[in-house]
Amino acid sequence: MQHFFRYESNIIIIIAYFFDIFRLTLMQYYPIMILYIFIKKGICNMKKIIAVLISFSFLLSCGCSVVDKQGDIPPETEIPPAETTVTEENTMENENNLVINGDFSSGAVEPWGVFLNAARAAKNVKDNELCLNVINYGGTEYAVQLYQDAIPLYKNGVYRCTFDMRASEARKFEFRLQLNGGDYHAYVSEWIDITTEMTTYTVEFTMTEESDEFARLVYNCGYPNDGSRLGEHQIYLDNVCVELIDDSAVDKSQMKVPTDIAVNQIGYKPSQTKIAVFSGDNIGTTFEVIEVETGEVAYKGIIGEVRDNPVSGEKNAKGDFSELTKPGRYYIRLEGCDDSYQFEIGEAINGKLFFDTVSMFTLQRCGCELSEEYAGAHAHPACHTSEATIYGTSEKIDVSGGWHDAGDYGKYVVAGAKSVADLLLAYDINPMAFDDGMGIPESYNGMPDILDEVRYELDWMMKMQAPNGGVYHKVTTKNFPGDIMPEDDTAELIVTPISTTATADFAAVMAMAAKTYKTVDEAYAEKCLDCAEDAWAFLEANPNIIFNNPSDIATGAYDDNDDSDERYWAAAALYRATGDLKYLETIRNFDVKNKAQDLGWQNVAAYGSYLFISTENADKADHDLWNDIQVKFTADADYFCTTAENDGYMCANGSEYYWGSNMTVANRAMFMILANTVHPNEKYITVATEQLNYLCGRNPMDTCYITGSGTVSPKNPHHRPSAVNGTMKGMLVGGPNMNLEDEFAANKLRGEAPQKCYVDSHSSYSTNEITIYWNSPLVFVLGTIG
Repeated sequence: MQHFFRYESNIIIIIAYFFDIFRLTLMQYYPIMILYIFIKKGICNMKKIIAVLISFSFLLSCGCSVVDKQGDIPPETEIPPAETTVTEENTMENENNLVINGDFSSGAVEPWGVFLNAARAAKNVKDNELCLNVINYGGTEYAVQLYQDAIPLYKNGVYRCTFDMRASEARKFEFRLQLNGGDYHAYVSEWIDITTEMTTYTVEFTMTEESDEFARLVYNCGYPNDGSRLGEHQIYLDNVCVELIDDSAVDKSQMKVPTDIAVNQIGYKPSQTKIAVFSGDNIGTTFEVIEVETGEVAYKGIIGEVRDNPVSGEKNAKGDFSELTKPGRYYIRLEGCDDSYQFEIGEAINGKLFFDTVSMFTLQRCGCELSEEYAGAHAHPACHTSEATIYGTSEKIDVSGGWHDAGDYGKYVVAGAKSVADLLLAYDINPMAFDDGMGIPESYNGMPDILDEVRYELDWMMKMQAPNGGVYHKVTTKNFPGDIMPEDDTAELIVTPISTTATADFAAVMAMAAKTYKTVDEAYAEKCLDCAEDAWAFLEANPNIIFNNPSDIATGAYDDNDDSDERYWAAAALYRATGDLKYLETIRNFDVKNKAQDLGWQNVAAYGSYLFISTENADKADHDLWNDIQVKFTADADYFCTTAENDGYMCANGSEYYWGSNMTVANRAMFMILANTVHPNEKYITVATEQLNYLCGRNPMDTCYITGSGTVSPKNPHHRPSAVNGTMKGMLVGGPNMNLEDEFAANKLRGEAPQKCYVDSHSSYSTNEITIYWNSPLVFVLGTIG
């Protein structure tokens, strides 16, 4: 899978024509050259477009062919026996069919896809049949793979798969239902002979492995396993059906069924406002809260007014049970609905969640060994320790260290800066939440572990500063790696050119660090300030230096055409750290009253606003400026409160469910907490807490969006270490993205309401990836009010 989390991207793959050479031993032609042109158009918040990547790849084939992660089944993999039968053509419809568009009667081919590997083929619908025109079948059985994703298979379920197939000339093909990721091993695999007559084939099997709700249905139409030679030919498919015919041995509890009662699956503090959200057709007038231990009714409540919620596509109503304060474990019962997921009431309910979300940063460390003591199943030796080449030169520099940004292994200054800022602000506001024993390599060294962790990233950022004070934008390989552990990602590292957005972000967080570390490590604080001032000098001498991805680099651009908000943030941070009035000019020049301000990686103005209005005596240095910024800041917080109050799930996003919408939820909560520190208002904290409730399960997906937490949480994040060694805990996934910006989401979620445009699949990078700067505002919220 490719990594496109921040850059709302579409992939267009144009496969060029091949020329053949004689295969020496069999005198059989094989394709030897394939040209992939990946045009990755990344748009963050639908505003900016990343550059075009063209990469050429050549392969000489002499009795062998490319092997990729769709490769042969590992020898140790046991595939359960399947029964295959051949009958006359099937003409029956099946309402229990797990396949979408299995009869092609609409004339559309979606959501069927074709994977090609050094082969040529094309698909279309002709006479209500899918026609796969195989021009060159390549050198492996999966070189031409017709597929459909998201077929749910449950452990111990018995399945029947039927389909009609014929070909313009007789041949063999492989039928599979397989894991869609990792080693792509098969749950069932059968080689089948097809003829020129349309024939119905039936395969029955029992799912013996753990349940997989996103299996891939596969017709491998590449190189036949009998070695037969074929020219250009056509394969026709119709009436595809996969159905669960016996679920008597299936554990029904593993089937995620919407409950129509959404709650925070972690729980609530006794004194906290507690609201459940009801949906569906059976919303009554009263509900009950049941104590798990006793089975008794602990509270009876009234359900409020039922209202339409366009962003969830539902009718919603709320039930308040804030009066229930007794510690314990509970669930909510509503007549005519399934019970809610369980939750807890208690003072320390978020302790484990907080620990896991902070530990995520340690597990994302690059350039050092992570032993099993700290990383468990995700332990690995040091990675990415080789020197990196500065793009366009032969110069190499050491840029080891820091955090892997997201589901891939790149390191980006602007992303790291937001993450560092959030963690520093969390410590500044509530240092008591962060101790020196959280189980990281630096624990018990006399410094709070969060500052040790942040320093690990700051030290890497310092390596990214050039001698002239400017800061390189990122360090990555040229292309995204496959699903491998970081130590196996050994491609050349490239440091891309300096940008003023990266330089200003760097100046801002170094100045913030100078202020924070002054009380715990004065020498390090002075070093941070020196770096910040060098970066500021570069900014003063250089206007807007926009970063664009070089044409041969495919990794994320983090592009930004306007550095005025970054300079604003840097000036505010330096003013806060030094008290030097010279920085006020840049702050005044930023039109804060008329510009949007946010806590993202692209729009960072809210950081600048908060730092300035929270600086001691800033109101005396320029009262009118201070007042303008303070009024705008609190007005934005009030707007977020109103937005949340009008939403069925009390989410402050409004209609904004784009890439990384869960970050927006966490950012809005963080914004209101910051507003409360400069303009105390109880409603800010109440609404901020409701955003945490949304992330922890009180949402239309009935999902706690943090891995390893709650009853239902993501199990298949787009995260390479998780794909290899199991899901890492404590990661906030991106969440609903109404633009459906990966193929899997587009096929699975077409037509869904914005809040429901989420799927827990490794293939859905636009809804289910993770990143450090989505975790950082969550850590802030948990560390300050959680």
